[in-house]
Formats: sequence, C-alpha cells, structure tokens
Amino acid sequence: MAIIFGEKLNYISIVLFIVSIFLIKFLRLRVVIGIASVLSFVYIVFLICEFSLQIFTGNTFTPFTINLLKISIEGAPIEPFAKDIAIGICTVACSALFCVIIYKRSSTAAKNLPRNKNRVGIGAVFFAVCFTAAFVLNPLTRSAWEVKNAFYPSVKRLKQDIYPLIALPKFNAPKKRKNIVYIYLESLNSGYMDEKLFPDLMPNINALSPRLEFDNIHQNPGAAITIEGFFASNCAMPYIYNFDDQNKNIFYKNITCASDILHELGYHTYFMKGASLKFQKTDEYFKAHHFDEMKGLADIDIKANKTVWDGGWGVNDDDMFDIAWEDFTRLSKSGQPFLQSMITLSTHAPDGIIPKACENMEYNFQGNSVRMLRAVKCTDMLVGNFIKKIRSSEFAKNTLIVIQNDHVVPYIQSSKETYDALIHSSKGGGMLFMMIDDDFEGVKIINSMGSSLDTFVTVLSYLGITNELNLGRSVIGSKSLYGSDMRIYSKAAALLRHLKYDEIKQR
Repeated sequence: MAIIFGEKLNYISIVLFIVSIFLIKFLRLRVVIGIASVLSFVYIVFLICEFSLQIFTGNTFTPFTINLLKISIEGAPIEPFAKDIAIGICTVACSALFCVIIYKRSSTAAKNLPRNKNRVGIGAVFFAVCFTAAFVLNPLTRSAWEVKNAFYPSVKRLKQDIYPLIALPKFNAPKKRKNIVYIYLESLNSGYMDEKLFPDLMPNINALSPRLEFDNIHQNPGAAITIEGFFASNCAMPYIYNFDDQNKNIFYKNITCASDILHELGYHTYFMKGASLKFQKTDEYFKAHHFDEMKGLADIDIKANKTVWDGGWGVNDDDMFDIAWEDFTRLSKSGQPFLQSMITLSTHAPDGIIPKACENMEYNFQGNSVRMLRAVKCTDMLVGNFIKKIRSSEFAKNTLIVIQNDHVVPYIQSSKETYDALIHSSKGGGMLFMMIDDDFEGVKIINSMGSSLDTFVTVLSYLGITNELNLGRSVIGSKSLYGSDMRIYSKAAALLRHLKYDEIKQR
C-alpha cells in the first residue's frame, strides 16, 4: 500500500511540475525567471537520479543507497557502464538545454503579459504553490528525509525498538565439525533455476544431490549490493556506512559475526574474489571480522600469474576456481577446520562477463541470445565442476558446501524481457540458498521464510553452533524476523555504530 501511495505522489509531483512550467511566464523579473529555470533543472536532475536508482538498484534513494555511492563507485571499472554513463550525461545535458529554452521563452512571454497586475499576481502565486508542492513531493526530496533520520537518529528510541530483537552471540562447539566451502554467486537469483522458464540453463546446480534447498529466502533492505550481502549474511545485520567517524567501526567490530565465531572455535577463515579487495572496502570488512587469509585481483595475479580479465572487474571465474581448488586441497590437508568462502564475477551487472572457458557457450531466450544468460550458464558449469571435484575427493565426507547469491539481480541491461521473466518466475526471482552435504538424503526443499540475514546463521545451526545471532535466525529451527516489520532494517542499520552487547545484557 505504501509503495502504491508513493507512486501516486510521484505522478502528482510530475503533473504539478509540468503545470508550474507553463506558469513561469507570470514571473515578470528575469532574475526570478532565471532562478525558477535553475530550480527546474534541479528538479529534473532529482527525478533522473531517483529513477536511475530504481533501475540499477531496484530501490529509491535510501540510507542504503549511500553505501552504493560511497563505497561502490571507487575502484569500479568504467567500461561495463560506459553506455549508461554516456546516456546519463546526454540526459542531463538535454535537461539543461530544456531549462535554457524555458528561460528564454518565459522571459519573452513575460514581456507580453497584460498589464492586469491581479491576473499576473495570481499566476505567480499559482506558480509558487505548484512548484513548491512539486519539489516537496519529488521522490528524491521525500527520500532525503528518511536518509537524514538514518544518519542522525534518536539513539534512545532505536535502542528501545531494536535491542529486544537482538540475539546475543551465544554458541557451542560444533556437533558437526565440518569444513565449510561457502560460494557466493554474484547476482544469481533463484529464478534462473526455473526449468520451465529457463530450460537447461542451470543443469549442474539443479542436479546437485544430496542437498537442502531453501526456496523462500528474501533479500532484506541493507543487502542490495555485494558488500551489504556479505555483511548481512555473515553478521546478520543490515549494513550502513559510518559517516560520523569513517576511520572507526567502518565494519563495526562492536558486533559479533559468524566468521568471528568460527575463528574463535578454531576455524581458519579464508576469502577469495577475482576483483580487487579494495573494491567496496572488502579488505577492511574481512580484517574487521577475523578472516585469516584473503585473496583478490592483485594476489591472484602476482602469485598465480593469472592476468586474464574482462571489462576490468578482475580475474575471471575459470581462473579463480583453479586457485580455489588448489587452496581447498591445501586447507583440507592442513588438518585444521576451515571456512573457505569466495564469490564469482561472471554474472555481474550490467551484462555479465564471459570467461575464456565459456566463449563458445550460447543460450537463447525467446529467440534471442542474451549475454547475461550465457554468463549464468557458464557460472553453473564452473561451480558445478568445482563442486564435483570436491565431492569426488577424499575430503568430501568432511565438507559442507553452501551456495548463496550475494544479492538479487539489480538490472539486466540487454534484456528487459529476461529481467521481467526472472522476477515473475515460479521461484520468485529471490535469494538462492542451498547446502550440499553427504549427511543429507536426496533433495529436500525447505519453505520456511527467511532473509539475507538468516543464511549463515542457518549454516551455524546445521553444524550445531547456534540458532540465532543479532537479527539472524536459523531457517531450520527458528522463526525469521523477516516480514514482521520491514522498518527494523533501517533502524538496525542506523543503530549499528551505537549497539553495545553489554547494554542489551543489562536489560
């Protein structure tokens, strides 16, 4: 209901703005007309920014958008987004030209107004009312209020609302002391597994057995970009950037995450990605939460002489999985339990990346070859091959494999039809989450509702370590907080830097 109401306000704002454009001519002074024209340009830019965010992130301007603007642009390659950047620049330039035309025509029209001061005055008043209302109802203006409250909250009220929901970190030694291979799939929705909609797109992952598959997992606010997805999954809290003190608690050492627990239980914690560890401050995040070993673009390039990358993102997935297999073997032989986590690159927006191993791989959807779907099929093959190696190795019995997407797909530039079909698939186009272990029997689908915050906690629960952590709840043994009150996510994110476990204990 709130979304529908918000859309109506957007339309009302645009209509009022158009009406105000026709009323500018009632402003007699050229200086005032000039100011109105500049403000009109600002209004249009606000609209462009707001609707661009909806296209690329699936969300409006929110506190979590700041994460994207602050930590995702620095270090990102320009090439994959060159077309979108060019379109954006052209759109802004056309908007500026439009406002210049408005200024000139309104200035000319103002000279020819009748000398009836009352009529002119009423027109000017109507302009002021319509234009002010349009600005106030502009979606970006409305969203800015929420952002302001998130960064300058009433901490006392937030603690009253969120503290009762926080599960303090209490954990046991694992009943199943298995090694964990945790594979994050970049933007790879569960909807891609819909065989009726996308036949033979993901045959390898669809065929994995024995497995537990969770088909009712949703992306919560604060988990829409990669670093947010990592943080939500590992720390069971939505993430927001700390602008008050950027050098302190950027990734909130004041809270305990799954990796901290595993580290304390004697696990060696490892992470690898083909992209730079500097992108989205991944290195700072993993250092803050006890990751013993990290590899990114620079490390793989130097140590393994892997220099092939596509579009500037990083080492391609085929090369990354070669290194991951070598490291899995090394870690398994060490005798120390470990968490080996990694993330793929191939299905990164806007159009996907095709590694060398998949250059000749094709996939047609509705008669068209879609690059992103080729990337999905490639990822399925590479992940499938990697898992087959593990499951056919001597270490299979002692290894739990987890597959999860970091976040849902935000945008498929080359095929709106593919995106629409994905979102409306039988699986809902939501979060992909499954566990593969020899201790299971066959394929079991679990329909219990959960969110991005519940995934790693569910893994810990399966191992007998804990059923709940922070805002996360095991989808196997507990009831998720998702769906009860969606406002808790923005509140929890705003509270992050003020959260103190000792205060919660004293309540």
